[in-house]
Amino acid sequence: MFTRFNARKIVVGRIAIVAIGGYLGLVGVAGAAPLKIDFSTSGPLQAGYQAFNHATDGGGLVTKTLPSDLGLGGSVDVSISGNTHWRSYAVATGIYAAQSDLLRDGPLCNNVCTMTLGLDNLADGTYEITMYHHTTQFGPNGTPGAPARALDPFDIALTDGVVTNSIVVVGVEESDNASPALSTATFEFTVSGGSPVEIDLLRPVNTASMHMTLAAVDIDIVIPEPSSFVLLLFGVVSFLSLGRRRRSRGPQA
Repeated sequence: MFTRFNARKIVVGRIAIVAIGGYLGLVGVAGAAPLKIDFSTSGPLQAGYQAFNHATDGGGLVTKTLPSDLGLGGSVDVSISGNTHWRSYAVATGIYAAQSDLLRDGPLCNNVCTMTLGLDNLADGTYEITMYHHTTQFGPNGTPGAPARALDPFDIALTDGVVTNSIVVVGVEESDNASPALSTATFEFTVSGGSPVEIDLLRPVNTASMHMTLAAVDIDIVIPEPSSFVLLLFGVVSFLSLGRRRRSRGPQA
């Protein structure tokens, strides 16, 4: 006999299937490979990285759609703006030689500026990003034919699903081929409700045309956002358990 309670079970069962599917989708995002972007001007490309591949000079907005399981529908929109130019410079040497294809080219800023990295169409969750800041020319230690230039440290500001224009890293200094360690900046950001992410590299001074660079980024998800699905599943399970308890007691006299 088709009762009202049976009808409710069908509806709730369908909701549960949708919730479980959504949750499993988030679990899939959690296991997705990191999105690793080489902001190359043309090539060759660093192994293990996707090419942004922008060869035109100038600092206008440039957006690329890159395949990634971290993105909704399997892609992420990545943009660069505010830089003064793009270049492919001298090869990286010494301890950086193996990363030369990664470090030698990309967007640059040799003036007072705000260079912005934009990320859109990421799945909801908390992510960790590592940004690479290295110059193979015009660095603090100089290179043959290019004298040393004074360091102009810069800050990094974040706008995401939680904060707006919040300083997350202070005093980033470029590394060059003679530096003892590669300059990187690592921090977390949150996507909530499909919110876009804006990361600003803030260079307030220009001492001696020292280049502010963004050679590459690595992006990986830290915590997916399954909370809404978990709450929905909890409600479904509670509803079905209540129905079973009512049936086990039988009809009331």
